Amino acid sequence: MKCFAEVKVFDWQLITIMLSVFCYFATPCAADIADDLKPIDGYVVKAGENGFVIDLDGGQGIAVGDVFSVIGPGEELVHPVTKKVIGKLEEVKGVLKVIRISEGFSYARPLGDSAAIKRGDPIRRFGSLKAVFWDYSDKNRPLFDRLQNTLPFLTWQDYQSSQLKRPPKPAPLADRYDALIFIVDNNMLEVRDAQFALIHKYSLNEAMADGGVKVISPVVARASETQLKAAPVAAQPVNDTKESPVINYGSAGAVTGLSDNVLMADMLQQSGQRILAATDGKKISIFNVENQLKLLVEGKIGGYGEILAVKWWQPDVGGPLYLAVLAWTDDKIDSTLFILENDRLTAVVSGMDSILGSFDLDKDGRPETLLSQEFEADNFFGRRIGEMYWHASQLKQKKITLELPAKFTVIGGLLADLTGDGELEAAYVRNGALWVYSGKKRLYVSPKQMGGSLSTLTYKVDPAVPNYRSTSVFFEVTPVAVDVDADGREELLAVSSDQSSIRAPGIMTTIDKSRIVIFNYENGTFVKGTVGEPVDAAIQGLSVDGQQVLFVATDTGSPFAQGTGSRLQTLDIAL
Repeated sequence: MKCFAEVKVFDWQLITIMLSVFCYFATPCAADIADDLKPIDGYVVKAGENGFVIDLDGGQGIAVGDVFSVIGPGEELVHPVTKKVIGKLEEVKGVLKVIRISEGFSYARPLGDSAAIKRGDPIRRFGSLKAVFWDYSDKNRPLFDRLQNTLPFLTWQDYQSSQLKRPPKPAPLADRYDALIFIVDNNMLEVRDAQFALIHKYSLNEAMADGGVKVISPVVARASETQLKAAPVAAQPVNDTKESPVINYGSAGAVTGLSDNVLMADMLQQSGQRILAATDGKKISIFNVENQLKLLVEGKIGGYGEILAVKWWQPDVGGPLYLAVLAWTDDKIDSTLFILENDRLTAVVSGMDSILGSFDLDKDGRPETLLSQEFEADNFFGRRIGEMYWHASQLKQKKITLELPAKFTVIGGLLADLTGDGELEAAYVRNGALWVYSGKKRLYVSPKQMGGSLSTLTYKVDPAVPNYRSTSVFFEVTPVAVDVDADGREELLAVSSDQSSIRAPGIMTTIDKSRIVIFNYENGTFVKGTVGEPVDAAIQGLSVDGQQVLFVATDTGSPFAQGTGSRLQTLDIAL
């Protein structure tokens, strides 16, 4: 990566004081952003295949999502005449992103190649990252100049070059990881990393002077220490199935109608937009979710199978977007992998006899890992699970290195660090209960009040036998891991429902009410809470976008009828 010159040591405390004095006498002021993005120095204390540990925590002012440059050995710059050392060159040899904060240290994952990062390497928050400025209003050149002066430790691309290279709509940078993106549009300034994760957001209010230059003020702040201490906590033994006091984390948001009765849905952030895949069991519909739903394309699988689940998969950053579709045709599994390109949905692999599910293991918002699970007639979800990947334009399978519980399901299953130990736990809903495992060790099992899906299949266990036996399987909505209370550790959001007592092969389940519940791991215990109010419908898709929970709700009629209407709803997450 590019080297940069360091010719003096900055006293950032002094600079902040000087900015405050300057802001007292003149408007506008960029002190907020100067403090939010100021460099903080530290070291890598542990390097490993599963990530890195750095010697900084919240007490030094860092936050989850902060990006650090890893600094390599520097070459001294010697003056040719005086022979004095006037500075040094420092090589940025890697980039780390903070994913969780503990007391005294923090966990980080690499962005891009991490082979050169070693224990003991110095790091600097936002140090010498590339900075691009996309002005979608085309009126904020003065703001660019002020930011460039306020944040001199960034390597700024000039204003005109940034404008010429900006995409039609904001999107991740496909060709680099060591960058920050500054996006100005609709009186808002967003700061995002190269993979498009939001770091900070500011409102741009009209200044009373200085020719219309804007005042920068934060509107989305990291949780303060006061908020963190006030976050409610309740005790509950790990394996206790009793109800604990609930904590309501959310409030109702917008509702948008869908034209079809949705039996399963999956959402993904793609190029700055939320993309929704939904199925009514017969066809697939792809929507762009903005202020309103926009239908992009519809598609069908080959033959006359019953579609049971849809899952997005994006193996490469900025690469093609795939949709894994699970169906049942002629008494057997029939999975299809589609590619979404130019608003067209095209099947690239079809007729697969395995169950496909995608996972975001590195927590960058992109489901980069596709797992394949064998079909077993007695239980549907078999024990053998592999990882799918592309090789020479062919879809291949390899052995996974993850240790998973015996009854894990790739549909309705989640892999995330829920306990804060730096390892991935497996969470899944099966037979009406939520199960959480660490490897083969069970950490938690809930009462049988979890799940509740309209996507069901009744099939013949052995169709070749004259007196065959039938069984049913329910395809549950995948839980979501998100740091709701901003404590640096993710909580688990999952669907719970009140179901009819009629639950037999060939009969449609009736969902009377559904709710989103939250499980928080504190001091070795899981605590159950709620997000928002119950809905009189079945929740068939669940996602989180910033401070909002998005879910697809489908109304149900009698036990013998399909859904009678679907809608996309939001809940605003509140501490």
